[in-house]
Amino acid sequence: MKRVIAFVLPLLMLGIGCKGPRSVQLTAVAPKTLIKRAVLSDLGVWPVQPYSSDSRLGAIFVRVEPDELKYFTALYRGYSPRVDVSDDENGQFANMLMEDGGITDTITKLPGVMFAFQKIDIVDNEAEVEAIQSLGLLGVTMHTYRLALKNNKWVTRSHSVQAIADQSSSTVSLGELR
Repeated sequence: MKRVIAFVLPLLMLGIGCKGPRSVQLTAVAPKTLIKRAVLSDLGVWPVQPYSSDSRLGAIFVRVEPDELKYFTALYRGYSPRVDVSDDENGQFANMLMEDGGITDTITKLPGVMFAFQKIDIVDNEAEVEAIQSLGLLGVTMHTYRLALKNNKWVTRSHSVQAIADQSSSTVSLGELR
């Protein structure tokens, strides 16, 4: 019995404090919400490729619709770096400051990144999405996705990226902020 406890106890303790994917109730979740989750995951925001906790990124700001606020708030709870979710029509966040053309997290005083969705068109089991990724006024990128519903999951069929505003001749990427 002592051997079993000595073996199992460390394994149980490994799970304490883990930042693994959070289970969120998927019943009655609108397709547009699940599509946004798939696109954000593809862009490296929970749960596929989480940013490391030693990131130089202060926070991730995600603009959603009022009926999605509760879902995404629960999904991102405990995420590192912190994810702030807002349903403000003008893209305002309580902890985000836009100054000198950049986004700053007011809690950590580190740079932030904002994601918002401009368009989601769903026809049958296919969707086209336009998502904005912004590091500030001069660092804006448009992501265009085509997704398909396969086995009850939205999967990316194609993804293109277009710089809308560029900070300089060399665009700062999210990978550089990690």
